[in-house]
Amino acid sequence: MVLQFPRLKTVLMICVFVIVTSRKDVVAKKTPYCKRVTDGSSLKENTLKDLKDLGYWVGVVIQVENWTRYPLLYPTVRLSGGTMATVPTTLLPCKREAFMVRKASFAGKGSYGTVSWEVYGANRLFVIMWSAPYNFDFYSNWLGLGMTKKGHTTVASGETWFDQMYDGNSDSNFEFHRKEYDDTEDPLTWWDSEFHIRSVMTTEHNAQVNVTFK
Repeated sequence: MVLQFPRLKTVLMICVFVIVTSRKDVVAKKTPYCKRVTDGSSLKENTLKDLKDLGYWVGVVIQVENWTRYPLLYPTVRLSGGTMATVPTTLLPCKREAFMVRKASFAGKGSYGTVSWEVYGANRLFVIMWSAPYNFDFYSNWLGLGMTKKGHTTVASGETWFDQMYDGNSDSNFEFHRKEYDDTEDPLTWWDSEFHIRSVMTTEHNAQVNVTFK
């Protein structure tokens, strides 16, 4: 009996197809817990337009939608530059919330920092990094997002996460992606076996960040 084996090229193509298909399946299986999200308390007081119309030269409005069954608790901001215009809040399941950061008055630099929430019940932290410079001649808007590994729920001190997410690499306890928003507004994504996060940042000085957490 003669056994016929597929050619090497065929085998490689099958392997690539299986890998790509599996990768797509992982993302596709992240069916949102919520059928829709509604405005939370922060957006009942101020709409996104209200926040953007506060009149600051450099500001960032950050809106997050929580499509999971996990409450996002204990929001913690670490500012590397700028100040708060409004503060972040708890994100309950199926809710969206927003807050605004801006450059400090009479300061020659923009707004930079991180915000994190504990994903309550998952034993992890969800982290967003933003950088909105005062001068676009030498710098651009940057956005980063990621999560700590399970069991790591201590917020990094000072500018640790900002420095790492802006100019460093993921490590064994914290994984993230970042993207420059200079002249395009393509989405930034991060995912693993538990969560899928997608975000977009606009390219102007008065920027807006929209994040979906699924």
